Amino acid sequence: MAQWRIWIDTGGTFTDCLALSPEGRRVQVKVLSSSALRATAAEIEVEPAAAGGQPVRDAFVLRYEDSWGLPVGFANDADLHWLGRGEGEGGRVVASKPGELTVRGSAPTASRGRAFEMRFDEESPVLAARLATGAASVSELPPLELRLATTKGTNALLERNGAENALLVTRGFADLLWIGDQRRPDIFARHIERPEPLASHVVEIDARLDARGEVIEELDLEALGPTLVEVASTYQSVGIAFLHSHRHGGHEEAVAARLRELGVPFLSIGASLSPTEGYLARMRTAAVDAYLQPVIRRYLDRIGNAVGGRRLRVMTSAGGLVSAERYRAKDSLLSGPAGGVVGAATAARRLGFERIVAFDMGGTSTDVSRFDGDYEYRFEHRVGDAEVAAPSLAIETVAAGGGSICRIEGQQLKVGPQSAGAHPGPACYGAGGPLTLTDVNLLLGRL
Repeated sequence: MAQWRIWIDTGGTFTDCLALSPEGRRVQVKVLSSSALRATAAEIEVEPAAAGGQPVRDAFVLRYEDSWGLPVGFANDADLHWLGRGEGEGGRVVASKPGELTVRGSAPTASRGRAFEMRFDEESPVLAARLATGAASVSELPPLELRLATTKGTNALLERNGAENALLVTRGFADLLWIGDQRRPDIFARHIERPEPLASHVVEIDARLDARGEVIEELDLEALGPTLVEVASTYQSVGIAFLHSHRHGGHEEAVAARLRELGVPFLSIGASLSPTEGYLARMRTAAVDAYLQPVIRRYLDRIGNAVGGRRLRVMTSAGGLVSAERYRAKDSLLSGPAGGVVGAATAARRLGFERIVAFDMGGTSTDVSRFDGDYEYRFEHRVGDAEVAAPSLAIETVAAGGGSICRIEGQQLKVGPQSAGAHPGPACYGAGGPLTLTDVNLLLGRL
């Protein structure tokens, strides 16, 4: 069947989309990752006349320059928000056509020339796919194949917006996430600030294997029953990491099976996620996956339900594509940057270069990598204050992108790691945002 092919990269500020129609026509689309489109009001008509000639109370028509060519009905049910000074909700769009919105709400005074947003109740990749294909609604999306790279997990981790979760560990190791390997994050710092573990609650389990995977203390599921019932009734996401489970994962799998019966929807099993030696690495990986899995799964489910789950493939930190069903949160932390490395290497080879340095500057961070005829991999990587034992492309990241906030602390000019994001964005976006690197480049005449 002829279908659209769509490639999307979602960052903290922008979602970029490249689409190829069944006829071979190429379309490029860029939307805010907050699932919003911005424009400027050109004309306001208060209480417009309906088809019968009677005015529509508590409504107004907003006319604007439509640079997207939105089809009739595209913005129906979107929320309209005014930006800048006096920012606030303008109402809900009840009808739309190119360059014109009928909004149920009150039009503010002096609306002409004001920036506004149309905010959509759908994930930004779906909004981008609708724009690219010209679908007026999600139900009208044509058959398509979508390949997605996203920083959804990375941003949730850096901003500490993951899910409340429990971590089940072998008795005696409840403090291991806090203790870590005792390496100092900053060797010259006088005052060490340890990041809070990602696990909301740690539960110790009476079961033990030796280094060969032989049972020292058998798992008693019946005695453990009340504890698992309490965990299942409190948390939707649970990580499981037992000592030496890489040798024999039977205890982890048995506990996971019982938690599934109790209705826990998100389970992160250490030996399945990272079947390698090293208890701390497996425990950290299970904790990160349990923290992010609800965020990632709900995000992908919303996209998959809109475009058809079987047609959605997602990029991992290692630069490969997997189906949405098989995608794990622990593989998402360098999803977007990995796509940049693969794309840069492919473009370089087509130009006859086998050795390159790739520089990828986004809104929140800047990623740098090298390609020397083959990809360079790491099997443990760190993002923010979290470490994961999972394969990834070797990428160095600094928290300085176009949206990084510039500020003065004492006598120092500092940039980042905070970002203006998609909302409000840099000051020059007109939504009341702070001074960012993008604004500096604008003031210097580079933009």
